[in-house]
Amino acid sequence: MSHMSKAETAFEDSLANGINYFAKDRKSPLFSKDTVVLTRDGKTRGLCTGAQYRCQLAGCTGLRIVVRWPDARCTRPCSKGLTWDKRHKAWRIA
Repeated sequence: MSHMSKAETAFEDSLANGINYFAKDRKSPLFSKDTVVLTRDGKTRGLCTGAQYRCQLAGCTGLRIVVRWPDARCTRPCSKGLTWDKRHKAWRIA
């Protein structure tokens, strides 16, 4: 039995199968509600709200992920600017 979350399982499956979730016209399970996102320095943890939409930057195929931080502010980083932090099992803003 695996102890990985749905997001972690989806991420591992996408890597194993070569699936690009960012190119599809549906929500990515990689950034489901309550998925952890870390700041660049890794000191602050935010949670995905589950809301996401296509990045509007010219030529970008990423998704804008809505992240709520402990101070109640929301940011919308692009998925193309996030990296998977294996140590913390969370996304990190690059």
